[in-house]
Amino acid sequence: MDIVVVAANWLFLNSVYGIIAIAGLVYVILRAVRKRVPTFPNPVVIAIPIAIIGMLTIPSIPRYQFEKETLAQIRGKNWIRVISQTQWGDLTEPLTLIRAPIGTFFLVLPENPMTGGYREVLIRYGERTRVSLSEPDCTDSTISHSEPDDQGVFRYTADFGRRMTASEFAIYCEYDWSREKEALLAALRKDERVQ
Repeated sequence: MDIVVVAANWLFLNSVYGIIAIAGLVYVILRAVRKRVPTFPNPVVIAIPIAIIGMLTIPSIPRYQFEKETLAQIRGKNWIRVISQTQWGDLTEPLTLIRAPIGTFFLVLPENPMTGGYREVLIRYGERTRVSLSEPDCTDSTISHSEPDDQGVFRYTADFGRRMTASEFAIYCEYDWSREKEALLAALRKDERVQ
């Protein structure tokens, strides 16, 4: 069943073939109606605008779905801080030029209080989510990152203990993370009570 959904999504949302098929189907139906009702407008006059509107709007739907689903996952989780979000438009998708959907989210959240540090999450439309752990040291302005290997085990990257950039220092050292840490602790306590 998943293959059917994936194929339908590709056909109707990621290619023009589905849009052409819908416009062709509309044309065939309207042509049959015109044979019965000769005063009915020419089917081409209706099918061509449907095809044009479809080509201008339908390919953009997955981008807006990505934005909606990602915002829904973040909403209400006060321990997540959105550091940046970038809107992506595309010249081949005119609808995105009117209101470009968010295509990139960069999130930072405190890691489990037992281990310390922070979790960085980079979510991009059409790409796999990237997660890394950061361990900032605000006293000497250094930071270490670790990323998961093939087995999902976090390993330090080559930039272990490097100097923080100005933006990293602002994110980890100048910002007061107490509200996010308290929200994370409350969520963890709530999970423990549920189990």
